Amino acid sequence: MMLDSPEPTMHFAHITVQHDFTTDIKAKKGSFWLSSYYNNKPSIHSTINVAENTQGETVLFADNQTIVTAQLQERGNWLGVRVAMEGLEPVETVLKGPDECIQFGHQITSLGFAPSGGHLVVGGEEGSLGVYNTGSWTRTPAVFKGHVGDITTAKFFPSSTVLLTSATDLQVKVWDAVEGTCAMTMGAKNGGHTRPVVETGIIERGRNIVTAGKDGRLLLWEVKSASVIREICDAPVVGGDPIGAMAMGTAAVCLVSQQREKRRETDEREIGTSDKLCFVGTESGCLAGYDLGSDGGPILSLKATSNVGITACAYDSSQGLVAVGSSNGIKIYDLRNTGKAIASIKRNGASILNMSFVSKDFSAFGIEMLFSTEDGSCAHVSVGETVDIVSEFVGTDIEPLSGFSVSDPWLAVGGREGIVRVYESV
Repeated sequence: MMLDSPEPTMHFAHITVQHDFTTDIKAKKGSFWLSSYYNNKPSIHSTINVAENTQGETVLFADNQTIVTAQLQERGNWLGVRVAMEGLEPVETVLKGPDECIQFGHQITSLGFAPSGGHLVVGGEEGSLGVYNTGSWTRTPAVFKGHVGDITTAKFFPSSTVLLTSATDLQVKVWDAVEGTCAMTMGAKNGGHTRPVVETGIIERGRNIVTAGKDGRLLLWEVKSASVIREICDAPVVGGDPIGAMAMGTAAVCLVSQQREKRRETDEREIGTSDKLCFVGTESGCLAGYDLGSDGGPILSLKATSNVGITACAYDSSQGLVAVGSSNGIKIYDLRNTGKAIASIKRNGASILNMSFVSKDFSAFGIEMLFSTEDGSCAHVSVGETVDIVSEFVGTDIEPLSGFSVSDPWLAVGGREGIVRVYESV
């Protein structure tokens, strides 16, 4: 296993605002707090006063305007802010308040937009599941009963009418998203996981799926027969080391064909895996990548973090990039040369719980990412020679944002308080 070469970590600020700041803006009076935090720098706290001018417009002014300025954006729930921190270049970003707030009624542990964009599935504690219409943000009549553990993943199949869920009860289930009926259950009795399932991946139309578990196993399944086709694992890399995160996608164009070993003779149940890559991060900090269409060992094997486990993983096939998140921040690797991370960034010591690369179609600055953390922050950053905060998604309390899903143009997050907050993401 390769050891990741040290890469200087770029720190970036966390700018946040009182969660109900839009109340004062709508009333055109009152005040709210705004704070900025940065590694080893004194924090900055400001009071933003709200008033109405003679033209009936809402105006904002900070009590320390030489340090903090805030301006209401065209959208009433967005604030453009500028914070001057001692010894640093001024930080400019947009604070985005939620466009919708959905009361789920249970602690939220997973979120997933349908590929069609028409629905959002919400998973929570003790097997709670619900599907919401994104046109009205109302819950559909479907009732889902079957899981007895907390939902760990909830996502739609490409048809947008079928759900795939996993939970701490060791089960993976397939559901009719309209009727709420369970069509298939895959568990330990089928050769499945003996510890909680932490992530799932759907291959093409969904005849095959991949699951990753705390038992250190990475499994390829045929859904129709609820049977394990094979175990995708290399003992020195995973071999019982609990998996903390997984990401999967099409093989990057930048990976030349000679890097791939000969094709396996596949089981007739295996469909659509020939061009798929799967990456896992473990609780001991190892990052491993597997070519599902090859007989060879891992295409990537390195120690990505020291003394902390990997809690999030993301893969961008268009750029050939893979990223891992932990309490040490985010590390980004180029698959053409994985000996050293091309970027290492950190906000604070809160674990990264979820992250996603921003599509290159929407990326204006190169490498851009969305992420959520265990201390309730969620942001869109651009990574280059420095880290620029494109936007902060505000309005949440200080709690783990375990639920996270992105679908143009929306970002949805949720956590312990049981509220799904939906934002315009890009």
